[in-house]
Amino acid sequence: MSVASYIYANVDNIIKYCQINPSELEMLFSIEKSKEIFDINYAFFIEINNIDNSNNKKSNDRYKRDVFEVRGIKVRVTNDWYPWNIEYFTEYLKQRNIDPVNKPIIKKERIEEKKYKHVFQDDIKEAFSKWMINIEEKKTGTAYNYSNSIDKISQHYTKNNSAINLYKEPNISEIRKLITIYDTGGDYSSFGSKYKRLHINALKTYIRYLESNIQNDNLEFEINEITIEEEPLKTDINSISYKKLINKYTEIIKKYPYPIVTKNVISFLLTILPKTTENWWKNTVLDFLTDEELHNNKKENFDNFDLVPLLNIMIQNFEKIKKICYFNYENRDMIYNMKKVRNHIAHLTKARYQQLDDLLFDFEIIQKFMKLICIGQENINIEIKELQNIKLDIMRDIIQSS
Repeated sequence: MSVASYIYANVDNIIKYCQINPSELEMLFSIEKSKEIFDINYAFFIEINNIDNSNNKKSNDRYKRDVFEVRGIKVRVTNDWYPWNIEYFTEYLKQRNIDPVNKPIIKKERIEEKKYKHVFQDDIKEAFSKWMINIEEKKTGTAYNYSNSIDKISQHYTKNNSAINLYKEPNISEIRKLITIYDTGGDYSSFGSKYKRLHINALKTYIRYLESNIQNDNLEFEINEITIEEEPLKTDINSISYKKLINKYTEIIKKYPYPIVTKNVISFLLTILPKTTENWWKNTVLDFLTDEELHNNKKENFDNFDLVPLLNIMIQNFEKIKKICYFNYENRDMIYNMKKVRNHIAHLTKARYQQLDDLLFDFEIIQKFMKLICIGQENINIEIKELQNIKLDIMRDIIQSS
């Protein structure tokens, strides 16, 4: 059973619950509450009279065609469902004592030695087609056209730029770059928009498939294996040698918000924001600055911007950025997490980093954030690899200090 089929199989029981709990129906009409409960981008229910094709959040395409009646109101259910929604939905049923009907088992493919479990190109293509039909419930013809489009994009990019095979060497970071190139405003947008945007839509669907089936960005890192004993490590955090390690890595982490993360955020924003709107500087930057920030940044560039307003600009423009880079809402959380780490480092106290584990956690967030914004930036991979090596050094020191 597919994810969507699981959801729809339980709609009748949800309707019964709403019949005796009127406030529940009102909550399921809310986009914000539905996001909070199910991690979806649209209201769970919509009144059929409120369908509005001029509003993306309420358009006909976002809702299953079946019509249900709840407390005398005719409604439709959103079709915006993905594997990660299962646990949210199941928890929702559990909290209301609703017995779930036919919960599916979604198997995640793992990367083995930096390659897919599907070793051969045709296997990935076939798996992609099946995923579109079974998980996204696309028609067989659409899945066929989309899977062939990935081949055509590979051929087009190879002919006009450099050799690439998206099925043989799938890489999320590289595909995000391709989306900016083939989408509106990109160098190859005319090819991407062919046949009613068939190619660009196929590319965006392909990245959804990859993100749902792999657990990392498959960047070309050589990560040495570290064996950690099964018994809990016992570390004397008050020892002089341990405190020296804390001081060493604290000094290293201090350099990351300024200038490394800041310069890469600026590069990212300069690449993406001009694609979002015609008067992009005003609409995506100036409109979101405080009076103090406006006073300090009068020139039309990011030269004097602190990391905090830059991250705020990313957050405020997330919906626009999301459409171009095909981010998801977990990516938005990563921006917030980066902001927290910046504040940790900007207001360092003796209490902040008392253990290497705390430093390791913040380095992990910085690395994930850097991977997120690496679109169109070649040198950033060197800095990400440096972060990986620092993390490995910390892990070794944690073990050796035990």
